[in-house]
Amino acid sequence: MRLAVKISGVLAVVGLVALLVWFATGPRPELARLPDGSTLKVLGATAGLAPFTTEKPWQRLAKKVLPLRLQPWLPATVTASCSGSSNSITVFLEHAGPALTLVTPYPWRAIAVVDDEGFRFPIDYGVCTLGATGKLVRGIILRAYPRRQHDFDLLFLDPGNQRLARLRIPNPHRGPFLDWTPERLPITRTNGSIVLTLEALREKTSSGGVLTIEPKWRLSSSDPQWQTAAPLAVSCVVATGNEGSFLCANE
Repeated sequence: MRLAVKISGVLAVVGLVALLVWFATGPRPELARLPDGSTLKVLGATAGLAPFTTEKPWQRLAKKVLPLRLQPWLPATVTASCSGSSNSITVFLEHAGPALTLVTPYPWRAIAVVDDEGFRFPIDYGVCTLGATGKLVRGIILRAYPRRQHDFDLLFLDPGNQRLARLRIPNPHRGPFLDWTPERLPITRTNGSIVLTLEALREKTSSGGVLTIEPKWRLSSSDPQWQTAAPLAVSCVVATGNEGSFLCANE
């Protein structure tokens, strides 16, 4: 009986050592250092409202087979969730630095997504923060990103829109997506009493360097109440599900 216990203990230790060696020699996560000395490390990304965890299948298995006294040797895991949407993804980052707290201002002005051809998507994101002093988990909720790519760049920008740091982010959701066939301009739609025609589109750059699309509309109506109406806002949508004020022309 004692021999069996000893053998099982030895096997457990050997298994733990093997797991730790595998963990130590596995691929290193993306890491970036910011000007304030803090670091950003990519933990992973989830699609839609799915919860996030860094726990791997081998870690779940190890918790089942290893004695309780050996389980503290297992690498710590992170579990988090943010309030995104079914059409967004959330990138989870470990933000580490001795001066960080839940109320510390962000060391960046904005965050931008860039595809492999250099196109910078409209700056449109949300941030949730979890954790404690010295080490925070930042959830970056993205609504527009290169959905057909395996991974993409996430840029952290200063007040002049210059890059402070860059991280390569794995894409948790890559379709498949359909390809839309564009119609030729002008394009007309009607509900019977109102006729709306899109005559042209042109790019427009704001004073802050933000690209938008400026459409030229023509609206007519047999109803006097609608004869002076005009569209007030435009949101672009592409086949992949991205939505924003200005999206990649490749779509």
